[in-house]
Amino acid sequence: MLEIAMIDDISDAVGELHQDCIQAGQNIEKDDTPFNRRTYVRTFFSALEASIHFMRQIALATLAKHPGLFDKEEIEMLEEKRRLRLTDSIAFVCEMYSRAMYSPFKLVRSGEKWDAFLTAIKVRDSITHPKRRASLDISNQNLHAVQAAYQFVVGAMIESLAQGSEKVEREVREMLEKHTSSISPEPQ
Repeated sequence: MLEIAMIDDISDAVGELHQDCIQAGQNIEKDDTPFNRRTYVRTFFSALEASIHFMRQIALATLAKHPGLFDKEEIEMLEEKRRLRLTDSIAFVCEMYSRAMYSPFKLVRSGEKWDAFLTAIKVRDSITHPKRRASLDISNQNLHAVQAAYQFVVGAMIESLAQGSEKVEREVREMLEKHTSSISPEPQ
């Protein structure tokens, strides 16, 4: 089972990589070069992979208190005994993370933001496995897609957590109301 220190360490790494993304974006604003654009894309995907790993570990950590939360196949995928494509991995991990956070959040795998994410993957693949020199150039349109994908991923993580917090708060308030309303008033 995961220790708190390990989760804190992963969380620190995620935070540091997201700061790297911010810095890489600022570097483009100061000096918009092909190198800085490629660095931004690589940094985004490094932060994304770390975030996915973090969400997996949080989901797995909930098993100690809630052993029936995930079925055997889901646990195997959380433990990465079965590999998934990145698009499937982020959707699956968001679903498991949301479940662990008591969140009704569902990642939407369609629309403009999802399309930007798919484009960002193609851009990353192009610069990671270049087939020709032009593969290393990132157009303004593709850079904007990567930036939109970053906002989409970070937004999904935050929204999942926020919806989970809202749900827990609602349930606690309902329990409080239920239990306090049944208490008889003190005699006067």
